Amino acid sequence: MKNLGYMLFLAFGLVACGGGGATTSNDANTTPKPLIDSSLLYDGKKAKLQDPYRQYLWHIEAPTNRTFGYNYAIAKDSSANVAKAWEITKGEGVLIAIIDNGFDVNHEDLKDNIVLTYSVVNENSEILSEELGTHGTAVAGIVAAVSNSVGTIGVAPKAKIVLIQDSQLTTDADTLKAFEYAQKSGARVINCSWGTNNVSDAVAHKIKELYDEGIVVVFASGNDGYSLDRYGIDDESELAFVLGVGSSSESNTRSSYSSYGDSIDILAPAGERIGIVATDDYGTHQLGLREGMLENGYTFFSGTSASAPIVSGVVALMLSVNPDLTPKEVREIIITNAQKIGGVEYIAGWNRQYAYGKIDAYKAVLAAREYKK
Repeated sequence: MKNLGYMLFLAFGLVACGGGGATTSNDANTTPKPLIDSSLLYDGKKAKLQDPYRQYLWHIEAPTNRTFGYNYAIAKDSSANVAKAWEITKGEGVLIAIIDNGFDVNHEDLKDNIVLTYSVVNENSEILSEELGTHGTAVAGIVAAVSNSVGTIGVAPKAKIVLIQDSQLTTDADTLKAFEYAQKSGARVINCSWGTNNVSDAVAHKIKELYDEGIVVVFASGNDGYSLDRYGIDDESELAFVLGVGSSSESNTRSSYSSYGDSIDILAPAGERIGIVATDDYGTHQLGLREGMLENGYTFFSGTSASAPIVSGVVALMLSVNPDLTPKEVREIIITNAQKIGGVEYIAGWNRQYAYGKIDAYKAVLAAREYKK
């Protein structure tokens, strides 16, 4: 299995529980209802966007903490231009599923945006932050940490999230169950900060089914720093109906560890020297205990595992302003409006190591809002 991460390292009031299937009708032509009613995706709270770690969020905007920016040589144009996109939307009305190995569901920056939890192994709502579980906690925070005057802010702080725990992701049966639950939940985006380098036909078929149903599936490209086009590599991130995501650095270049290839679509910030601020477990498996803790519950986190949730968050912002977009249209908008970075040659807008460039949240959201079929 591919390394899960290159680590430098409820107003809403409830977590809707249960692993049951979607409600169905006697009418065979009726689409099953999602597990979460769409009315629950709005909470009416105003996002203040003044959380204390915003000063370090160089993937969101140029860091306002100039000493931090100077010490880590963070280029002023290295962000994904998310703060500008927040002037239009913060992800209201969109549900994002995150498939990962464990989550801290009681984290102060996550709990108010969690609407469903599901354990693939136990087939119930009881998910745990266990050994390596902090990986899922960090990914979830990058996607949708709440703006609540503590900690950090997610790319789509007003979106809601479904947390699906599969601690190993080693069998097709478990992977299919995870995707099926995400599908039943009503999620429009599925984040996968992992990969196998050997996707099966069954899993590829399922992901194509999700694509055809209008669900955007995002996969990290991996952290081995090599081409995925080599013989014997057939990764989920390379599928034509997936958004494959690599990593960009503080210097606004491709991160050296970021795997690349003919089928990767876009880069997003994750760093080389410092990473980006993410939520962290409170327990004994904190990333921060090993990798430069900010304080209890927060850490720096990098790798394509951090890049993928940035893209998932941007997709949520896009769908918030235009829910009728198809996955194909989402991809076209993202790659058409990407920033060309690295000082390399792009042929027909594309470079083998840089894909179509780095995601630009503001341009993507603006184009999504104005998109006409």
